[in-house]
Amino acid sequence: MVGARIASLRPAPVIALTATATPRVQDDICEQLGLLGRCRFIHGFRRTNIAVEVAEAPPSRRAGIVREVLGQSARRPAIVYTPTRREADSLAEDLARASPRPRITPGWGPASATRRSAGSSTGART
Repeated sequence: MVGARIASLRPAPVIALTATATPRVQDDICEQLGLLGRCRFIHGFRRTNIAVEVAEAPPSRRAGIVREVLGQSARRPAIVYTPTRREADSLAEDLARASPRPRITPGWGPASATRRSAGSSTGART
């Protein structure tokens, strides 16, 4: 696990970030990473630079709506949620085909296929 490799990263600083961890999960993360006794910075969820938008659409229109919204640079970066993994994979493929430099991945699956550097056209793993 990651905690076993932390020592090899030292003296580089180590940070753990999470959006919604309960105190129990926070404790587990700190224990697993060997961050016991360290500072925790916990803040509320209100962020003026983050917006949430929900658009309900039939499956046949979803990819087009996402392309339209993400076509506006002010609306990026963005996280797009889909009802199924299959739809996420399909949408990621559709967006990658539409982009000259694909930066869209569904966020799971084999690292060599989905987790690529945002600006990499060579598929270098990050």
